[in-house]
Amino acid sequence: MGLLLNHSREFAAHDLLIPSDHVIYLPVDAEDLPLVDKSVDIVVSRNNLDHVSVPAVVVREVYRVLRPGGFFILIVHLEPEASITEPHAFSADDIRLLMRQFSTVNEAIYHGGRTEAADTLAGLYQKPE
Repeated sequence: MGLLLNHSREFAAHDLLIPSDHVIYLPVDAEDLPLVDKSVDIVVSRNNLDHVSVPAVVVREVYRVLRPGGFFILIVHLEPEASITEPHAFSADDIRLLMRQFSTVNEAIYHGGRTEAADTLAGLYQKPE
């Protein structure tokens, strides 16, 4: 089973969700996931972690609901300082510290281009077996 933490309502409104019996789209509070422990194979968070109240709580919740060996795909903007639109400022090292419970499978930083002012970190992390 997979879990998409954010943008579910927006994607559904534009018919962008992939129909599947194996994916659950939950427009929920990521800081209090309504799922049992070790029940999810993969979690995707796209530009979400810097907009929640307490990012460490979200990471802890993801870890809790992932099965051993499960994957967390995280995409987050890297900002030098917080702002109204980016309430939490993260460096790559900040993200690595938050993700220390996970094994890093792959991580890349994409530098801001014409449409993105900020750099973006994309990471694939795995919960240990």
